[in-house]
Amino acid sequence: MAADLMGMTEALVRASSWMGLVGWAVMLFQADGAHLFPCGMAGLGPHWQPPLRPLSTGDAWPVSQAALGQEQEGCGATGPYPLPTQAGTAAWMVLPLAKRQGVAVALRPGATAFRPVEQDFLREAVSLLDRYLPSVERTGRTVEPSPRLRQRSAGVFRLDLADEQVECDEIFARQHALPGPGRYPLSDILCRIPPHDLPRIEEILGELRVRPGTFEVAYRLTSDGDGIRHLRAHCTSSRTVNGAVLDIAGEVTDVTTEAQQTGEREALLRGQLRRADRMISLAASAASASGTDELAAAACEALAVFGADALVIAEEHGGRTRVVTTAGYDREHRAALDGIPLSARTPLTDALRNQQAVFTPSHRDLVSAYPHYAATLPRLQRHAWAAIPLPLADPTTPAVCMFSFNRTQAFQPSDQPLLIAGAALLGRALERCRTYDAEHERAVHLQRSLLPAHLPHRPGLRLSASYQP
Repeated sequence: MAADLMGMTEALVRASSWMGLVGWAVMLFQADGAHLFPCGMAGLGPHWQPPLRPLSTGDAWPVSQAALGQEQEGCGATGPYPLPTQAGTAAWMVLPLAKRQGVAVALRPGATAFRPVEQDFLREAVSLLDRYLPSVERTGRTVEPSPRLRQRSAGVFRLDLADEQVECDEIFARQHALPGPGRYPLSDILCRIPPHDLPRIEEILGELRVRPGTFEVAYRLTSDGDGIRHLRAHCTSSRTVNGAVLDIAGEVTDVTTEAQQTGEREALLRGQLRRADRMISLAASAASASGTDELAAAACEALAVFGADALVIAEEHGGRTRVVTTAGYDREHRAALDGIPLSARTPLTDALRNQQAVFTPSHRDLVSAYPHYAATLPRLQRHAWAAIPLPLADPTTPAVCMFSFNRTQAFQPSDQPLLIAGAALLGRALERCRTYDAEHERAVHLQRSLLPAHLPHRPGLRLSASYQP
């Protein structure tokens, strides 16, 4: 878990770089629920790191108070947790994690406090971090494996090291693709070891020849169907009078299913970490975007990890859709989404009219929910859509964003909250970006109004001019 938290805090540091040199620490509750311990740190110099000891929630430090559910922020010589006197002045913000898991601390050396827009970003980043604390229950306590009973079949073998012959039973023979119980050359088993594993297997055999004792050996075999079987042997070696290893006997169990499940969990976690990293990057991009076009492009880039390659943000205007901005759409498809009556049945208008998310995983699902699209399927460039309402300060002008995907999407339960969180980030940034667009348009109009409509005519001269808004 520590390595995973380190990856998360490093992602937070990268996403926070637009605010300057910002370091992060994630402090989780210990099993007693009364003490915090730093489990992940990144971007913090030696003088700014939290002490590597438990901190009680009864202490007066800001992290202790935030752990009880109250957000803390400050700027000065007093830090969020005990710091050495030579640390100096810093701005910091401590945010509680959901349901008493612990706290996340953002710290920036210097005398400049976090601005409101920066504080909003830090809150959004921590809300995304909250979703990805692996191997930790929502109570903030590490998940302990419960006792369980599982039936296994084990193959019995004896390896004679003198003549390199393996004597085995029926189960061992079946595990190693041998004809049946009996005595076989060791080479009949080694030939099924994957080539890149073979050097290490030979090293292990060499160690077993000179080291008497009881051992566990994990190894892999290729199967007839080009698959890989994962096996685990528990064996004990016997010795001769002079101490040399004579033979090795033991039993082998097939752990392929457990190995595959572990690989799937690790792959899922890696995918979740990548998505969390991209969502945190989206939070940073949304906080720093200058206009609606830049906002849409940043969202499309950040959500590419989901397969999204296009985005439209539309609002209600006069009973119809009005496109605010797009990314990844050509003019034809943008025009097709503009001016649609809200009474029409489409994923975009349904989400806008009902203010509820509409997930359309495939063309089949699209036709099932909207049969009138059946004839237009060959013209559709995308294969899945997610239309999600945007939370805006002004509810009288509802808006929605629709992510489009270049392949079908399952929209797993873990994906939907992330896409909704991404829409929330866009909604919070949209108001500011539209204000920027309006001010930019007024400035351009004012500049153009100050320029002459025509260049003067001068005999013998050809005049030209260029304008850079």
